[in-house]
Amino acid sequence: AYIEYPLAANGPLREMKAFRKVHVPVQATRKASIEIAISELEKWNDDKQRMEIFPGTYRLLIGSNSRDIVMSQEFTIEK
Repeated sequence: AYIEYPLAANGPLREMKAFRKVHVPVQATRKASIEIAISELEKWNDDKQRMEIFPGTYRLLIGSNSRDIVMSQEFTIEK
């Protein structure tokens, strides 16, 4: 699972935050779950000289790798 950050966040806009290998046979479906702690969304704030969670729209991305995204969901963190 990857998180895509709002533009205000410093550093890379997309980072891997969780990994789980799930085998899914052709034409089958499987349920899988992952957990990402809210603290995993923290980025360094140069102005405040500390880690913080930036407000804005984030996207959770699911795929076999960063170039093969098959699912995504936006969520917003408000100040």
